[in-house]
This record gives sequence, C-alpha cells and structure tokens, in this order.
Amino acid sequence: MNRIEIEDFKKAIKTLAESNNDFVFNHKGKAKSSYVLGTIFQHAQNYVKMFVGDFNGAISDNEYYLKNLQDFLSRGGRIEVLIQDIRTIPPKAYKLISRYKGIKTDEREKVVIERINEKVLLEWENEKREMHFAIADDKMFRIEYDIDEYKGIASFNSPDVVEKLNGKFDDLMKEVNNLHATNN
Repeated sequence: MNRIEIEDFKKAIKTLAESNNDFVFNHKGKAKSSYVLGTIFQHAQNYVKMFVGDFNGAISDNEYYLKNLQDFLSRGGRIEVLIQDIRTIPPKAYKLISRYKGIKTDEREKVVIERINEKVLLEWENEKREMHFAIADDKMFRIEYDIDEYKGIASFNSPDVVEKLNGKFDDLMKEVNNLHATNN
C-alpha cells in the first residue's frame, strides 16, 4: 500500500465520519483497520464496546489509534473490552485503558476489561467464523471478518447492525460474568 492510497483512504474515512453517512465500506490491512478504529474513538461520545483477540499491537499500537483512544477516555467516554488473550507484555492500548480502571462515570465503571476464554464464532456470509468487532454510540461499527488479513467492514451510522452486535456483545459479557459468579 503506497502513501497516496492510505492518504486517500484517510480522507474518505474522515468525510464519511463527519457526514454521518450510513455507507458500509470494506477495508483490509493493519494501517486501514487502525485508522478506522481511531476514527470511531474520535467520533464516539458515550461508549465503545470491543471484542478483540489480544491487543497485540498490530492495530492498537498505532499513534492515531492511541491518541484518539486517549482523547475519548479523557473526555468522559466509557469502554468495555472482551479480550480473548492477555499477553504477558501488555500492548500500549491495554496499558492505556487499564489506567482508567476503577474510575466511575454516572455510577458505572469507566473501563471494563474481561477475558473470554473461548473462540467466538459469528455468522458471516452463511458460515460461522472467528471475528472481532467494535461498536460505538448505537451507530458506529467495525467488524473484522478475517482476523489473519485484518479484513473488515465498517460504518459510522448503521444503528441496525450495531443493535445486533450490541446484543451479541452483551450476551458474551453475561457469559463471562456468570462464569465469574460460578467460580466465586
């Protein structure tokens, strides 16, 4: 991917986000995925929920991603993360989010990070596959449907898709919380 291609992509993403357009777009690769998620953080006002593999840094250690994540948290945003694998040396995004653990906003935790010990298969194009996703403010989403090549789709204004993903996220979080309750 050349520099002109990524700059054109960034301009298009910025335009879509600022116009509140409901266009669903495809993207591929670490740089584009990182930029899409950073833009979601930039435009989110209330909450972001993420189901991630391991925050291995391939996407999450990007400067734009980290800056917008920091800004989102600093302006009062809430984030919930379901993570499949916590690495021995946590990446930058995990460390950043962890600094906000224990802080409450509106009587709720500002940051919730839970480990989920299973691969989660979601329906995509009539087959079940391992995927990751992020949602924000009942309208923005990114689904990574090919976790090896960082292929995904996203939109900055698709409430119907976000509603379904939000339900799936909440179901997964309930499973984790029920497991914690059973083990205590």
